[in-house]
This record gives sequence, structure tokens and C-alpha cells, in this order.
Amino acid sequence: MRHLFSLLVLFCLFSCGNTTYNQKVALKKVGDFYGGNISTSTGFNAHNTTKVNYFETKVNNSPLIIEDLQNISLHAGNIAYMIYSNINNKNAYDEYRVNINLPNNESRNNTFVKTQLEQASSLMPTIDNFNSVIIRREYANLDKLLNDNIIKEKDSIISMFTKLHENFGDIKQIQYQGFEFREEQEFGEFSFNKQVIAFDKENINMYLVITPKNNTVIGIFFQ
Repeated sequence: MRHLFSLLVLFCLFSCGNTTYNQKVALKKVGDFYGGNISTSTGFNAHNTTKVNYFETKVNNSPLIIEDLQNISLHAGNIAYMIYSNINNKNAYDEYRVNINLPNNESRNNTFVKTQLEQASSLMPTIDNFNSVIIRREYANLDKLLNDNIIKEKDSIISMFTKLHENFGDIKQIQYQGFEFREEQEFGEFSFNKQVIAFDKENINMYLVITPKNNTVIGIFFQ
């Protein structure tokens, strides 16, 4: 019995240490991406018989977010997803909370439930494939990525990217910067995703709208 107890203690210590390591990895990922001061904490809320475990990330004075305040909710989604995707035990937390503090003492708080981040993860292959198509200019492969019930003129998408290449050169890289789920009567629920395309001559914000119904692109916007 004493030997079994010792094994259980060792297992507990190993598990706790592994969780701490994963949190540190996730924290570093967010810090490297956003700069500023990043801190995390975990806890739970209990109401009657319901217990909600949460992982909270606090971001203070991030230069990237301060320069892009109009997209702060999308960045919050990116932060939650970065934490979620770098934790081994995906079932450990029910909520991922993001608290963003700005220099004017304003605070923005967002909460993402686990199912939202699972859904966001399921849409990433569509985003990755779309990026690959436009970087390599393999536009024939757009057919399986675009929702032809909504985007009926694929040629207009090709012309748009052809013109961007003519004006700004080749695409060096595309950086994903976040998401949020929205809903409209016409389209139902959809994922609104922000990316930055780094061309040779210019960086441009690109927003991809994806429907979770069949993981296809229903809209593309630039800024």
C-alpha cells in the first residue's frame, strides 16, 4: 500500500509538472507573437453542481494590438487559440479567457468556450489550403475551397489576386492573426478570420469568411 501511494504521488507530481511546462510553452508563444507583458492563471467557477475550469491570459501593452485596435476581438481569438493549441490536455479547461489591457487603462475581456476553439481548429486546414493556393498561384484549386452558392464568380477572385501580385510583387508569407464567430440571417454562423499578407512591397490585411457547415470560403475582404 505504501509503495502504491508513492507511485500515485510521483504520478501526480509528474502530471502537475507537465501541465506547468505546457503553460510556459503557451505563454512564450503568445509573448513572442504579441510582445508586451503576458501572464496566465487558471481557476474554476462553481455554481450549484456545475464547475467551469478556465485558463486566463492577461496581455498588457502589446505593440501589435495597440497598432490594431479595430481588430482587438480577433486578436483575443488568436491568443485563446494559441493557448488552446499548445496545451496537451484539450479537456482540461472549459473556457479560455483573454484580458487585454491598453495604455489608457481600458480593458477588453473575451471568453471562448472549448467548443469554439475546437471549431476554429477544424477550419484551419481550409485557411492553410487557401493560403497555399494564393502563394503558389495555383488558382485551379480554388474550386474546392470556395462556396459556389455564394461566390459564383471565381474569375473575379483570380483577377483580384493577379492585380495584387502586379502591384505589390510576390507573397513572402501570410501571418494568421485571429478569429471571431459571427452570425447573420443570410449566412447563419460563420468564422471571420484575419490574416496579414506580406507582399514584396506592402503588407495587406486579408479577412477570410468561412462557413463551418462545409468549411468553405464565403467571403474575402482586404484592408
